[in-house]
Order: sequence, then C-alpha cells, then structure tokens
Amino acid sequence: MSVLAAISVVLLLIVVHEFGHFAAARLQKIRVNRFSIGFGPTLLKYQGSETEYALRAIPLGGTLAFPMTILRVRSLLTIPTYYAIVQF
Repeated sequence: MSVLAAISVVLLLIVVHEFGHFAAARLQKIRVNRFSIGFGPTLLKYQGSETEYALRAIPLGGTLAFPMTILRVRSLLTIPTYYAIVQF
C-alpha cells in the first residue's frame, strides 16, 4: 500500500506543478495547445475549445505545448528584415 501512496503523492505534485505552468500561461493570455500529465502513449484524451488535455502512460512528469509563432523583427542596425521563430 505504501508504494501506491507514494505514486499518488508524486502524481498529485506533478499535476499541481504542471497546472501552475498552465495557469501562469493563461493568465498572461498565452495560448496552450496541449496539457499532458505523463509521458509515452496517450491513455485518455479530451479536446477542449483551445487546449487538448491528455493523460499518458508514464506518470513521471508532464508537458505543455505552446504554438509556434513567426515574428517579423526589424533590426535597428541593419536594413534587412529578419524573421525569427519564437515559441510562446
């Protein structure tokens, strides 16, 4: 029973930690494409209005996926316009 309790506590800590990242991004109006708890193959998945929520097979971490955006950056020192790929 102590192994199950330890796994439950670690999973709870991971969920709270990843939700902190999710909440901070949303409060700053940053779009979150995917919120996953765990790694590996997807066990459960729910597609919300903006975000895909997933529970994966190995519950030892989590991930948030943000959209890639191409920004047009004009340098003050040079004439050409540069394009930078920035992940938000």
